[in-house]
Amino acid sequence: MPPKRVVQVQRAGGRGYEEPKGVFGSTIDALTSKENRAVLTSIAAFGAAVVFLSSSLGEAFLLQ
Repeated sequence: MPPKRVVQVQRAGGRGYEEPKGVFGSTIDALTSKENRAVLTSIAAFGAAVVFLSSSLGEAFLLQ
């Protein structure tokens, strides 16, 4: 008997399979998703405020 023929079906994305992402890649995807945009914006604003108030320009706002 002749050997059976194996038919491979390729997905529309081009690759036959997707490799699972590592911890770093999945963390970056989770942080940059649209659902977390408000959280990241507030954390960035808080960080910018801390940096500004700890600089010499922030001393103008301190009461003595």
